[in-house]
Amino acid sequence: MLVWLATVFAMLVGGQAQGSLIANGDFEAGNTGFATQYTYFPPVWSLWMGGSYTVCKNPAEVGGFDSLGDHTSGTGEMMVVNGGDPNLVVWSQNVTLAPGSTYKFSAWSTEVYDVGFAHLTFQIGGNALGDLQLTSLPEWQEFSASFVAVSGSAELVIRDISGEFGGNDFALDDISLVPVSPAPIPEPATLIIWSLVGGLGVAHSLCFRKRAANHRGQSGDEKGDIYAGDIKGQRAQKFVRRK
Repeated sequence: MLVWLATVFAMLVGGQAQGSLIANGDFEAGNTGFATQYTYFPPVWSLWMGGSYTVCKNPAEVGGFDSLGDHTSGTGEMMVVNGGDPNLVVWSQNVTLAPGSTYKFSAWSTEVYDVGFAHLTFQIGGNALGDLQLTSLPEWQEFSASFVAVSGSAELVIRDISGEFGGNDFALDDISLVPVSPAPIPEPATLIIWSLVGGLGVAHSLCFRKRAANHRGQSGDEKGDIYAGDIKGQRAQKFVRRK
């Protein structure tokens, strides 16, 4: 009963699990799990064209870019991008949310070429979360922002609004969205929880009284015979124990 009650309480109160809601946010699964308006090139090709991207372990593999490891482990995958049209979506993903809950979004990015630096913008459901201006250093920089969900689903979008066609090359990694706090419990759910707690208490009380009544209604004589009576101990009847 206690385990069942705890499970129901967790379902009503717990809300989202505390892991990231982003699929393949570290790009370890390769070119999958996200949408983009950029053109994909396999990592064996050079990213010569603006508005293109690949998923690889080192930007130096796909052109004259800086050599560096991914943000996750230093040896994993990342999304490497040759920036282009500022109206195009670099990365996007639809996520399921709990209205009224608070979420934290974060993403890591770095320049991979020291000319024409990228300027990234981040949106949720068409609303701006903020922006990140990358620097000339090939060093991972974090963007993070919190928001309160207003609907059950929304699209996360990353764009590069730099507009530079000379340079403007960067990498993305470890895109994450985690719930920070659940929405307040609606009143009906609160009533259900307290009803369950109250019911548990009543059941425990009845069980205790029944055991006490059985104890008071039984006694033994010197022969080991048992006398069973009602709750008040009246009208006792003898039951002889067979040998």
